[in-house]
Amino acid sequence: MSLPPAQPLYFGPAERVLFGWLHRAPADQGRNIGILLCSPSGYEAICTHRTYRRFAETAAARGFPALRFDYDGTGDSAGHSLDSDRLGHWLRSITTAIDTLKAQTGVDRVCLFGVRVGASLAAMAAQGRPDVHSMIAFAPVVKVNSYLREIRALSLSRSPAPPPATLNVDPELQEAAGFTTTAETRAALSTLDLLSLEAAPSSHVLILDRDDLTPSDAWPRKLISQGAAVEQRLLTGYVDMMRDAHASKVPQQSIDSALEWLSARPEVAVKALAPAEEPSPAVAQFTEDAQAVHESALFLDPQRVLFGIVSEPDASRAVRDVVVLLNSGTIHHIGPSRLYVAIARRCAARGLGAMRVDLSGVGDSSVRGGAAENAPYSDSAHLDVRQAVEFAAIRFPNARVHLIGLCSGAYHGLKAAAAGSALRSVVIVNPLTFFWKPGMSLEYADFQVTSESSRYARSAANLSKWLKLLRGDVDLRAAGMVFWKRLKVRAKNSLRDVQRLLGVELDDDLASELLRVARQNTDMYFIFSASDPGYSMLCEQGGRIVGSLARREQLRISIVEGADHTFTAHWNRDQLVTLLMAHLERHAARA
Repeated sequence: MSLPPAQPLYFGPAERVLFGWLHRAPADQGRNIGILLCSPSGYEAICTHRTYRRFAETAAARGFPALRFDYDGTGDSAGHSLDSDRLGHWLRSITTAIDTLKAQTGVDRVCLFGVRVGASLAAMAAQGRPDVHSMIAFAPVVKVNSYLREIRALSLSRSPAPPPATLNVDPELQEAAGFTTTAETRAALSTLDLLSLEAAPSSHVLILDRDDLTPSDAWPRKLISQGAAVEQRLLTGYVDMMRDAHASKVPQQSIDSALEWLSARPEVAVKALAPAEEPSPAVAQFTEDAQAVHESALFLDPQRVLFGIVSEPDASRAVRDVVVLLNSGTIHHIGPSRLYVAIARRCAARGLGAMRVDLSGVGDSSVRGGAAENAPYSDSAHLDVRQAVEFAAIRFPNARVHLIGLCSGAYHGLKAAAAGSALRSVVIVNPLTFFWKPGMSLEYADFQVTSESSRYARSAANLSKWLKLLRGDVDLRAAGMVFWKRLKVRAKNSLRDVQRLLGVELDDDLASELLRVARQNTDMYFIFSASDPGYSMLCEQGGRIVGSLARREQLRISIVEGADHTFTAHWNRDQLVTLLMAHLERHAARA
């Protein structure tokens, strides 16, 4: 029998609803043990999203129903990262998810799975729960205080530019790779030490240690002293699993090894499980800015390829504008640093509709036949965006549709507008290219050349950089290659500007695309971080047309000082959200 499709669902208390995915096992191959997947924290949860999905799918195929979910204040669940009592809410999220998995599938007991701090939280939540049969820990953090020191070091090494002097930023907040924690949360997490837990999380524990570090046997010895049967193995592919979302690789060998270990436990048996129900949209209600926000988690097409979450205001408020948010790279639909969740719910609180969508092969959407998985510039993206826009038009009749994308999402949004999608506006945030070709090398891509040449130009005014040059500490070959490429790019763009004036038809011509979008009465709004190469690329490749459309107010540009490519600092994200809300309100006022 085929595997039932994964089912998105909201569960838990209505005032703090949680979001998750239930992966059912085939009805005739079910086991009496279910698997609950507990996420790591912050940016590591984004890096491992594919691994968690693959683990759940593989587990279900082997007869173990699985539930992966977002803790309170993370992902698609209710709440915010700066709410109080984060540790308490996360632990309660786990216990609620255990109860939900058992109730939904009929399993007798559960196996807890976690990566890094996800394993630490799972072990703590299992205290005093006899229904936890076993635990699988990938690279568990034994002393979370040491993990917090890692995060602190990361935040210092990637310290963002300071906030504008006009902003009052809480100095106790800590930024790390785009995720913000309060002093209260850090203090609570610092007390979590697996060596101090009174009991083992379960009687069977499998630990897969990082393959890039020497394994420690401190926690295994502690577990054995507490009566647990413990097995220690190496987690093959740890480093690749923890890379950025577009580069992360699934450690399938370790997943298979872990599930084989679980299958061999003597208590595991075949059991008739609760049958899968007819798929239906999962719905929930949130409160944002004191307004009711309704969300539906559903597939946008009958083939269940494209997944998205729709946010909308109370039914009494007519929706006149709807926003469609496209993936940034291959980060799933919550967006960088959960940015898209904030935008979508803010829109709904202000009476707009919003959809955060996973393109095919990304996040929780399926791969289209023959396409690559986890590809930011997939060939099928144009079809995905078109279907998303058509779904928005059906879901919100008579509403104006606005596309918003960051990085690769910006690229796909502009391409959709140029292809004739019925859009009122397209918001293009920090694009890295305007013309992507399969197999294109990123080593000397236009955005790299533009960015590096700008960096060299800034360095020219720095005496220490000249001293490095004199000491021979500068790679002159690389610098020469950058300047040579830069000269070629500028010469090419200057020539194309002349050719346009002469009426020559050009291939891959940004100016022509901008004109095409403008003639369709679709407004273009470009937002750039000051340090990003996108603005220079737009002006050079768009030529005189950029200024002409700007004067006619068909194209607008905003520059955000101090922001990086994905608006990592929370004050930069706030600035971006403010710009987006102003853009949408401007259109509402004009209408």
